[in-house]
Amino acid sequence: MKVLTPYLLMALFGFTGSAFWFPNCELTLSAMANVDQVPAFKFLWWTINLSNYKAESGLLLGFATAIGSTFGSSFFYFMGRGALKVSKKVQEKIDKTDMSKYKRIGAPVIFVSSVTSVPPLSPLAVAAGIIKYRFWNYFFVSMAGKFIRFTIVVFASEGLVKLIKGLF
Repeated sequence: MKVLTPYLLMALFGFTGSAFWFPNCELTLSAMANVDQVPAFKFLWWTINLSNYKAESGLLLGFATAIGSTFGSSFFYFMGRGALKVSKKVQEKIDKTDMSKYKRIGAPVIFVSSVTSVPPLSPLAVAAGIIKYRFWNYFFVSMAGKFIRFTIVVFASEGLVKLIKGLF
């Protein structure tokens, strides 16, 4: 179980970071990717050694975070799909609008947003739900973008820690 702990933690933090915006996935992931750099410390009467929870694979750590984060942002998709009630007037306008052009550019916009977080994915997820963009398309495109982003965070943070340690 100890081997799975960092991955399960990051899947959980990815989920809560996307669904509730706390904690920040990137900061938590940076810390988890570098736990072996943290010396053991005392907390009350326990000695805590975070390096025991070092992830074996940065790719798996990024993947676990992406899965959790994608499930978290799916809440916003389902809000747009119907869990979030809009007025009849707004719903009629949505129903009359030709959504095909929005669905056509949906994947690139969702992917870029997932990789860069610009614009934030939460409002885009709501919009994807409103225009009835296919859920599995949303899910896999979003997860692919988040996997790229979180994998970059893992390896960039490891490199940054090595650079800073080399300066001192």
